[in-house]
Amino acid sequence: MNIIIKETKISLRPEERQYVESKVRDLEKFINVSEDFEVDAFLEVGKTTEHHRKGEIFFAECQISLPKKSVRATAQRENIKLAVCEVKDILQRQLKKYKQA
Repeated sequence: MNIIIKETKISLRPEERQYVESKVRDLEKFINVSEDFEVDAFLEVGKTTEHHRKGEIFFAECQISLPKKSVRATAQRENIKLAVCEVKDILQRQLKKYKQA
């Protein structure tokens, strides 16, 4: 799986980048495709501002292109790791449904 990470309004530290990549790589076991098809995961992480909340709010958005379908998830949390975990959980549920179909 090719993982492309885009950073918006933040700069990920090496340990954060490794954490994000490991969470996305965990989803590979739910993808059942032939070897001749390349799976791409586009992940955007960043900091957003919402005037009605106090403190920093981070977001994670991921889209995985599969044969005949694309799955996508977004999340906003107070911590970048929490946002990435939520996106992973959402994608995992979608990929399980895709695998069963």
